[in-house]
Amino acid sequence: MPIGGAAVQKRNEIVELGPGVLAADSIPWEKRGIDARLASGARLFALRADTRLVSFAWVSHRRDFRVDEIQRELKSEIPLIWIWDCVTPSEYRGHGYYPELICHLAYLLGQRDTVIFVRTQNTPSVRGIAKAGFQPWFEIAVSKWSVRVRNCGSFAGGLAIAS
Repeated sequence: MPIGGAAVQKRNEIVELGPGVLAADSIPWEKRGIDARLASGARLFALRADTRLVSFAWVSHRRDFRVDEIQRELKSEIPLIWIWDCVTPSEYRGHGYYPELICHLAYLLGQRDTVIFVRTQNTPSVRGIAKAGFQPWFEIAVSKWSVRVRNCGSFAGGLAIAS
């Protein structure tokens, strides 16, 4: 969770993309998938640098959230802002766009209850999340036989894992 928003300076504009503006070639998802996500209540945001969309993030506000990487549903006692499926196209990587986007999304949308799921093996994303000022709330370890959740931060709500 961001602890101040000062970790990354805002240099660019954050825009919310809806069905009417999704024809751009720079959107890294199929239109059908975008429409389904938007219909489910998810919101798509992008960071615009000059006239280019350089980094993207999906956002949902809910108590439960499916994390495909661990094939589990996460459930919280309180509604959370979930930032997920973030993409910075390869030609724009290395400029700090991803941390700028997620830092300012968390600030705009209510940083206190913001969650980003990331695999520890995704080193560039882990670094970007840390640069944006987020800190771990919990770790989830999944094996063939069990699921373990370890609280490692000041997360106020309860978290449950459903298989």
